[in-house]
Amino acid sequence: MADSTEPATVRFRSFYGGNLPPRKESRACKALPDNLRGLFYEHFIYYVDRHGRRIGPAEARRFSRLLARAWADSRGNTVNASDGRSNGNDISASRFVTDNIRRDARDNRAVASLESRAIILRSPRIKMDRKARFGLLKASVTQLADPRARTALAEIQALALRNPDAAVDRCGSEWMYADPDRALKAALVASARCKPGAASEGEVRCFAQWVTLCPNLNLSLALLKAGGAGGKAICAEAFDSLISR
Repeated sequence: MADSTEPATVRFRSFYGGNLPPRKESRACKALPDNLRGLFYEHFIYYVDRHGRRIGPAEARRFSRLLARAWADSRGNTVNASDGRSNGNDISASRFVTDNIRRDARDNRAVASLESRAIILRSPRIKMDRKARFGLLKASVTQLADPRARTALAEIQALALRNPDAAVDRCGSEWMYADPDRALKAALVASARCKPGAASEGEVRCFAQWVTLCPNLNLSLALLKAGGAGGKAICAEAFDSLISR
């Protein structure tokens, strides 16, 4: 993707005006931020294209439940962070309000900023350990116990060093951040050599940097969990329509 300060809304409209739009969206679905829906739809299309005929209604429901959970857990705030005592919820919420308070009311997005991400992840109030949760779907460093999760993170770190342009697209960062692509690429490169893990606060913070900057990684880790996503679903009709596009 070319370096641009153009908001992700432009990409969302292009997505909707292209060959792969969801044919159906309920009123409740459309009430969610454009960029949050766009992130999930794009990830689902990639998922369908990768797995082909094995994808059916069950997987569509799984994505629709994860979307509902992302809205319930974080309100679409990719830099959301909290520890085992819920420290961090207040600063995450206040920074998200700050990032969006001056936005045009007609722009149906909910975005974060790299500035807020830095402030939140440096906060001494948030204990960086196994109980801490980060990003859209409250990812935990304990998920790295799954070799597939470690591989996914290692691959995106390597891609950030090799091709930052491709990494920005793979991560889905431009959907969820107001910052220009050049700033997002610089942030990806800056985190590319850190070591994620649970052995130290530094390792947990490295993990947090990636699952907040790369919302697609956050979603991918949630999809690796056995048993799928339970609970409420939203935009189910949209995901169903994307299977047979």
